[in-house]
Amino acid sequence: MLERSKQQVIPHQWAFAGDKKRYCKESVKGFLPEEIRHLMWSLDWPVDPNTQNMHLNCFYDMPNCGLPSSGKHWGVDIQVAVGTHVLTPETGKIVELSINERQAMLDIIMIGNSGIYYIFGHLDWKVISDKFAEIRGLVVGEEVRVKKEVDQREMIGEVGYFGRMSGKFLETVQEDVKNVYGDTNSHLHIECWYRWKTPINPLLLFKRLS
Repeated sequence: MLERSKQQVIPHQWAFAGDKKRYCKESVKGFLPEEIRHLMWSLDWPVDPNTQNMHLNCFYDMPNCGLPSSGKHWGVDIQVAVGTHVLTPETGKIVELSINERQAMLDIIMIGNSGIYYIFGHLDWKVISDKFAEIRGLVVGEEVRVKKEVDQREMIGEVGYFGRMSGKFLETVQEDVKNVYGDTNSHLHIECWYRWKTPINPLLLFKRLS
């Protein structure tokens, strides 16, 4: 556990009923390897946490909300508007770009200087084709290795249009969330892995929301 003086807390305007209570429960789930325990609740969020109507809608180590049969969800889904900027939590380098087979959207893998691997999912690849020339010509299901140094809080992409929710997933969505997002589910999927071996609850790493 971090010393109290080193823990970083961000004042946060909770947009939806019940979100704060659920966040407080989920932000202590899991563990951090000893080597990175000093990073608990200290890294920057991959989207500005005070983005209007930000909603955490699928958490770490639970059945995948959209595809329960696909197994555990090893990240967190941050529901925000299409076009919301995606930021790097720390300094590091981008090492892989791929076009996701299901949504034809961009996934980015980054290695932080801490040794944490980050997977950023469901980005709009067309928006950042100028930033990453390597993705030009990629087709669905393909990936490409890159070596691009990035700074902390560098904008590496934008949240893309994910599509619509249906079935049991839509039935579980809070009414106040539906009032804002309807049945759309554009979001950033973020995973964190230590040395590409150990999955980590992202909410243990990102600065705490008050």
